[in-house]
Amino acid sequence: MQTSGDYVMIGNLGMTELATIRVDFALQLIERTPIGNVNLTTILLSPVDGVYQAVHSRHSVILDGLVPSQTLLACRAR
Repeated sequence: MQTSGDYVMIGNLGMTELATIRVDFALQLIERTPIGNVNLTTILLSPVDGVYQAVHSRHSVILDGLVPSQTLLACRAR
């Protein structure tokens, strides 16, 4: 896992810069979408057998209604 510097997300619509908050135990990546919704990913910094635990939350507003979603993840650094 990258330990310093800037983070970007590369997706189907291109590349987006991410705001970051780093504390002793976790890295939080904050994405603001072009229409103003917010996505938050928190990654624990202590891997278990090389696997990092993470959670990804989407805070979306569609047609004036909240459409939240959350996914638990396991990922490896590359």
